[in-house]
Amino acid sequence: DAVFGMAMPAGLMRAALVALVEGASAQGSIVEVGNVPALRQQSQFARVTPIDAYTLSSAMFARSLDPVMFTSPNGQILAANPAACRVLNLSEQEIRTRGRSGIADTSDPRWASGLRERASTGRFFGELSMLRGDGTPFEAEVSSAVFENEFGELRTVVVFRDLTERDRPPQGPEITQPDEAALAAIAQAVLDV
Repeated sequence: DAVFGMAMPAGLMRAALVALVEGASAQGSIVEVGNVPALRQQSQFARVTPIDAYTLSSAMFARSLDPVMFTSPNGQILAANPAACRVLNLSEQEIRTRGRSGIADTSDPRWASGLRERASTGRFFGELSMLRGDGTPFEAEVSSAVFENEFGELRTVVVFRDLTERDRPPQGPEITQPDEAALAAIAQAVLDV
């Protein structure tokens, strides 16, 4: 058995595991979900077979409602989930072909400082300007972390959220300017009273 660990509250983790492996093949199953004693008391771990670890990570990537990309620190995009494709209005292949320079609004100076921060600390969280497939910029909340894959290569996971809706003023009924004739009619009605 392989051990797959996540630091999250037990209830949330159980719900996530049930949702993500629901309908998983009979070749593997969750053996145990619970606290790992001693040094790992603050983290929750699930014991899964290797096939379930793959199923779990694949499901998290493919079914995430948030846009997720696996990248290389040099800007190469290795994979983009369906949510990323939807927000960027690009296919996964188009995202991969464009790379970071094709989806990052490089006129935004926050990109350079964010990349420096991630290079020095291994992570970044902040707001950056990104580009949709047609070149339209949009504000995004971006989190990124560097990790080492099983071959010792540095990779990054990038999760972003489109802030367009959050930053848009509330929509109400359209207010139009009354014309002079309507104002004159109102004024006359008031004076006649």
